[in-house]
Amino acid sequence: MPLDYVKLWELNPGDDPENVILDLLGKARDKIYMSSRLSMDFYNRPRVKEQMIAAANRTKEFRLLLDNTTKWDALKDQVPWIEELARMNKITIRESPNNIPHWLIVDERYVRLEKPHIGKESRSQGNLVIDCKSRFLINSLIEEYNGWWNAGRLI
Repeated sequence: MPLDYVKLWELNPGDDPENVILDLLGKARDKIYMSSRLSMDFYNRPRVKEQMIAAANRTKEFRLLLDNTTKWDALKDQVPWIEELARMNKITIRESPNNIPHWLIVDERYVRLEKPHIGKESRSQGNLVIDCKSRFLINSLIEEYNGWWNAGRLI
């Protein structure tokens, strides 16, 4: 197996995951599967908003699965640009009934897995980023995500 078959790295404590997320969204050409709690202070950052809109317009499928702490009806007015993408069928949103990890899977190759935040732990602690050419590994992650997605309620 070549050394570049699966590359992974973890963000250092104190690193802001924004650049990693922007990079992954910028690579998207086909599909994005995201699970999130939709933190307004993060998703309304101009660069994040711009890259998400561009990715939604560029890809064939963009799924956003909200964890069970996020209620779309209470948040949609704070992110009208996401609601507009959903109305334009550029993004599909579901609410999960469960506490799910926050993941980003791009084009069935690039992945960001986030360890749940505990107390005042840095947002970057537990961010594992994977460039994965292994179909077995990526298919396993997508299968897990699809289980959460199928259990969610369509918005």
